[in-house]
Amino acid sequence: MLVRSVGLEGEVLSIDADDGTAEVQVGGFRMQAELAELRRPTRSERNNARAEARRPEPARTALPPAPDVSLNFDMRGWRAGDVAERLERYLNDAYLAGLPYVRLIHGKGTGALRQIVRDVLKSHPLVASFGGGGADGGEGVTVARLNER
Repeated sequence: MLVRSVGLEGEVLSIDADDGTAEVQVGGFRMQAELAELRRPTRSERNNARAEARRPEPARTALPPAPDVSLNFDMRGWRAGDVAERLERYLNDAYLAGLPYVRLIHGKGTGALRQIVRDVLKSHPLVASFGGGGADGGEGVTVARLNER
């Protein structure tokens, strides 16, 4: 049946005569439609639908949805060997989420995590600049500005 309101053909799954509606499977989704909206498609409409089905669909390029990323990335207590890979992933996600900057919390400690973080930032293509946290965490935080999308 053709659902006139959306201009698509679907299969009637059930009819509720009391409400005057039908449940129709249209492509990958189900919808409720008024019985008055349903009709048999004409021969030309069926031929057009078959021609559309044979026509190759144009290639599409879609970016993944922007991840939900926090401005703060807390690494305190991490082992030095765990930092580089996880920081890379976080920076990529932050860039995709459109964050202008991130706060990387590594703590003061011996300075080993801070050094690894800053070494990663020096060579990371998405990082425009970085520096100490100043009043916002001192040397226990590194603030990195990301390139604009």
